[in-house]
Amino acid sequence: MCLSCGCNSPSDSHNDSRHITYADLVSAATAANITPKQAAKNIRKGLKASKDAPPVADVVPPEVTLRPQHVARMDPLAGFRPK
Repeated sequence: MCLSCGCNSPSDSHNDSRHITYADLVSAATAANITPKQAAKNIRKGLKASKDAPPVADVVPPEVTLRPQHVARMDPLAGFRPK
């Protein structure tokens, strides 16, 4: 899977470099001189310890915040009841 979205395509970044791929994991493991499996264990351990981390709003810049994937169009007169 793209390690961040769970799509079951480990090497697919979906044309968005913010997704974590298996190649990113291997690269990080190589930089730390450990195996990818150990890097994944370290990430899991870090996530468990992240309960004390600052809120996402303090870490992620506003231009990278999540946005809705779908915006419903509503009829502006829906629910309008004339007197």
